[in-house]
Amino acid sequence: MNRQSLIMVIPSIALAFSLESCDPNRLKRGNSSNQIPLKEEILKDTCYVYDSIGGNALFSIYAGTQIESVPTDNPEWNELAVTVAISPQEASSNEIEEGKNLTNQEKETIGQVYKTQSFWDKDKNGSSPLGILRGFIKRSDINTKSILENIIKERCASAQNQTMSGMEEIVSKYDFVYYQLDSLLTNLDFYTEEYKDLSDIEEYILEDSWLSDPGADRLSLLFLQEQLIAIVHKRPLEIANTKRINLPGGREMIILPQLNETIADKLIKFKTEFYTSFFD
Repeated sequence: MNRQSLIMVIPSIALAFSLESCDPNRLKRGNSSNQIPLKEEILKDTCYVYDSIGGNALFSIYAGTQIESVPTDNPEWNELAVTVAISPQEASSNEIEEGKNLTNQEKETIGQVYKTQSFWDKDKNGSSPLGILRGFIKRSDINTKSILENIIKERCASAQNQTMSGMEEIVSKYDFVYYQLDSLLTNLDFYTEEYKDLSDIEEYILEDSWLSDPGADRLSLLFLQEQLIAIVHKRPLEIANTKRINLPGGREMIILPQLNETIADKLIKFKTEFYTSFFD
């Protein structure tokens, strides 16, 4: 099975402006809470955004500004995207001039332009257009408590949160897509009788950022009888007292201690075969 056919099995779930998916299996339950930020946030009072790693400053953004970012190969830097409010004239000309203040959708000032910028993408949106600016920031400028993997780590620090009820706010707020593993297995050409013990596992998958690898998974949470049993991830994530397994494609699977060893071995084998086929 090639990567293209697997992308058909796992549909796209994230777009640049966080458009809602039409997937009927999308989980929509539980109440939202302000305790979990939907996007990463800037920590530093003034964060400078550069044209390259260690390059020239393009614009600044201020503490509390919501961003999207992905790690780069340099452990000290992330690539960043920030959505800003723009005028209809700026939308038409596709640029925002040096010296202009940046504002968010609520018209709050969130930064300043140091060099005339073109938008990576924009939504003309009638009288309230939006634009996306991109660049590179120091990873230390990001509030670590707003990073999804760190939020999950904190939740998993308590055994009582290692359940669907403990994770449902995260799953709902970040728009994870639900799969009954049995349904997924029947669509894969390497499905065999040996994996039937995995059929009751439920998996919730979050697509990676459109900045980095759209169509691929960033993170998945696997549950058995409402209990969190495993996590597959690409970005740094460590959870105490768990087993960690390297998977193809730079993924890692965290096995929680409550998972039966026999089921764990089969799940590891299945995920290894899955990602081997994904990256063929």
